[in-house]
Amino acid sequence: MTDKNTTDPYPTKGGRCEDLDNAAEIVLQLIRTAGQVIRIESQQLCPALYHRTDCVQAIQTFCLQHPRGQVRILISDAAQIRSHGHLLIPLLQKLTSAIEIRITPDPCPHEVLMVDNRGYLRLSDTDRYQGHYALQDRRETQVLVEDFQSRWEQAERAASLLGLHI
Repeated sequence: MTDKNTTDPYPTKGGRCEDLDNAAEIVLQLIRTAGQVIRIESQQLCPALYHRTDCVQAIQTFCLQHPRGQVRILISDAAQIRSHGHLLIPLLQKLTSAIEIRITPDPCPHEVLMVDNRGYLRLSDTDRYQGHYALQDRRETQVLVEDFQSRWEQAERAASLLGLHI
């Protein structure tokens, strides 16, 4: 959030994401406001954003408060998760009807989080956690969701991650 002097730290339209702290804050805000579906597209479920207790708790709360809600995670590199583990895996194993993870053969070009069909965070520079976000932008979110859905349909279920005991 680029303007720290405003009274509303989460402007309706959104703006630029400038660093890791900013990105982590936006991730939590988006997840906490989700009502139907959370979509995550990530090379390896970015540990700095998603391998965090507060993030896992927010996703768990979403799943428990929205019984028909869905969390769809699309990754392209499961090796890092297999070798180092991830806080989301035990939750994935417990809430199999709510959370699904798939592996795409193509690299994920960006880190993208989409909630419902209205909000997103898209990091184009994942090393610096820089990109754009919006809490209410149905048009741009729909474009991202359509791209995600196309990749999701071609991806394979990540059964190997379900057997991990972390």
